[in-house]
Amino acid sequence: MKIKVTCPSCGREFEKEFEDSKIERYKNGELVQRVFPELTPVERELFFISHICGDCWDNMFSEEDE
Repeated sequence: MKIKVTCPSCGREFEKEFEDSKIERYKNGELVQRVFPELTPVERELFFISHICGDCWDNMFSEEDE
């Protein structure tokens, strides 16, 4: 199954192919990190949690010098 997401912050689109069986496991409540250990935390966040891309995440939560 191909999943396509759009980052709500910057509008960039991302897509990736995933095994149907893994998608089903995730939909049935299995933890995303158990189902997709091959993905980075940034990829799991992007495709399955907030849909925020890594660049935007870094910009939103970076520590800025005041």
